[in-house]
Amino acid sequence: PGLAAAVLERAKFTDPTNPFLVQLLARAYQQLGDIAALRQELDHLLAIAPEHFVGHLMLAELMASESDDEGALRALERALELDPRNQATRLVHAYRLEDLGQDLEAAAAYRELLELAPGHILARNGHATLLYRLGEVDAAIDGWQRLLRDQPFYAPAHLNLAVVRHDQGRLEDSERHVRRALELRPTYGPAHQLHALNLELLGAPAQPHSAG
Repeated sequence: PGLAAAVLERAKFTDPTNPFLVQLLARAYQQLGDIAALRQELDHLLAIAPEHFVGHLMLAELMASESDDEGALRALERALELDPRNQATRLVHAYRLEDLGQDLEAAAAYRELLELAPGHILARNGHATLLYRLGEVDAAIDGWQRLLRDQPFYAPAHLNLAVVRHDQGRLEDSERHVRRALELRPTYGPAHQLHALNLELLGAPAQPHSAG
């Protein structure tokens, strides 16, 4: 990355208004961990190309790394204005809203993404998880069950249902889902923890779960 940055700096000197060169240079500084140089290049990039989609995404990532959550959110929203159909950006936008405690806005962001991409696995799981946290238990369970009908091998949805059933005191149902999660992902740490807790509450001897 250091050599690449030096070469790109020289190239940018001959063509300082070339957004592609500036973006590559910013990426090189990002890989080097040179935050000051990265910020300088991103500022330059967005000055010469205010509608540069990747530039706004990189700025959002930089701001998030500096715990500037509000700034990161603004950069993400600007990126979405430029490319409203970008699914990855919409998902990160929903996550960022949740991080900021803007749960209703996050729920709306998930719904907008799911209107665009109804089968988006991470959005479906994230939306159901948020609904559960908001107390909409039946809607959350329905969301996970629908997801598993379409994607039966998605371990996080099995674990989420296991957690719900555990919270409801339905330990056998919880254990059925947690075992399925472990069959699909044998090294799934949170599933192992819930499995051990279920066995303890059920009065069964604790033992490592092994798939098959």
